[in-house]
Amino acid sequence: MVDDEDLTTQKAILSAIQESRDEEERVAEEERRRTSVLASLPTPTPVSTPSTHGSNTADTLTSSQTATPSKEGATQFAGARRRDFAGAIIFHEYPLAMADHIKFRKFISNLQPLFKMVTRNATKSDILKIHETAIERFKKLLAANTGRITITTDMRTSRKKK
Repeated sequence: MVDDEDLTTQKAILSAIQESRDEEERVAEEERRRTSVLASLPTPTPVSTPSTHGSNTADTLTSSQTATPSKEGATQFAGARRRDFAGAIIFHEYPLAMADHIKFRKFISNLQPLFKMVTRNATKSDILKIHETAIERFKKLLAANTGRITITTDMRTSRKKK
């Protein structure tokens, strides 16, 4: 026979699984949106240029000749990319100053002109929002669990402080 504590634990597990599925659906939806934004970007078009031999030839525009992309999809694109960048900073433990590195900003600009790179302070704000959201999700998970839990931490000390 299953007691109330086991049922509550099972409900918490099912809730966590549902949250995971919801997150997967959100990621898939963002990918669909990103694909539609990329499909709407202008592509280089052939242009006729006069040849030195008197005939016209069709050449493809180079990336430096391409017209600047419209800002139509920029707002849809920016929010998700900002969260992705903040997530990369968190996951890989990169310094926040990376957002202000000139060559990195140029690299991102060349990859995707629609994305306007944010500053270190904006990235810090995004990271704090992600942290607050994670804390709230964890609190909800703990609130749903009426059983007992054990939290174990590992305290590390510096060799110099022995």
